[in-house]
Amino acid sequence: MRRKWFAIGVSAAVFCVARDSSAQGKVLTVPSSAQRADVGVQGTLQYGQFLGPPGYGEHPATDRKEYEFYLQLPAPVTQQNLDLRLGPEFEKQSEFFVQVRGSAALKARLRRLVGQKVRVTGTLEASAIGHDRTGIVLNAQTVSTIRDWGW
Repeated sequence: MRRKWFAIGVSAAVFCVARDSSAQGKVLTVPSSAQRADVGVQGTLQYGQFLGPPGYGEHPATDRKEYEFYLQLPAPVTQQNLDLRLGPEFEKQSEFFVQVRGSAALKARLRRLVGQKVRVTGTLEASAIGHDRTGIVLNAQTVSTIRDWGW
């Protein structure tokens, strides 16, 4: 009889732990409040090839190749925008790379500016999916060339 009650107790404990870990998984999702709008970021615009699904680099021969725009930053985003506060969902706040996404029309402009110093303005969000290549993703609204860094 004791073994039966012990088994029931262990099952209940495992169920509670499983419930807690699923709740923790919900904490890791990026809430819409994690986005920061109208942020300007300066950097050198780059266009890179990355390994995508199914293994995201674990099986280079079979992983699909994906191409993304990104900024190589002279200083982290928070150093360029001193009044910007990023929450804990932005795990890599001191990173020197920011992925840039944009509309088809904006991507055409970005292609012409690869290798140049630019200022990109848009909405920042924390990386959330495998296709996000940096800890911070910038959904670009505007892009313009600059001569030198200034913030």
